Amino acid sequence: LMNTNFGIYGMAELSSAGNTYATTGGQFDMPMTIVGAGGTAPNQALGAEHSQPFHAYVMGIPGLKICSASTPDAAYGITKSMIRDNGPCFLFCP
Repeated sequence: LMNTNFGIYGMAELSSAGNTYATTGGQFDMPMTIVGAGGTAPNQALGAEHSQPFHAYVMGIPGLKICSASTPDAAYGITKSMIRDNGPCFLFCP
């Protein structure tokens, strides 16, 4: 995602994937990896309409793995791990 706040348009799909993965105990593969710019870093000059903390919306979805990277190297490694994972994952990059 260009900006994670645009993920609000896919909330139904995110919720469904996470809930299905959690309620089936991982019996159904839900390989979904979403990487987007987000977080609440003070150097993100995105304006008021694009600065809501989207991670607060997705933290309550069971089965959804949520990560945040502090460096580009960490983001690269986490992204590789998420792609290999069979569950739904969301990475917030600063």
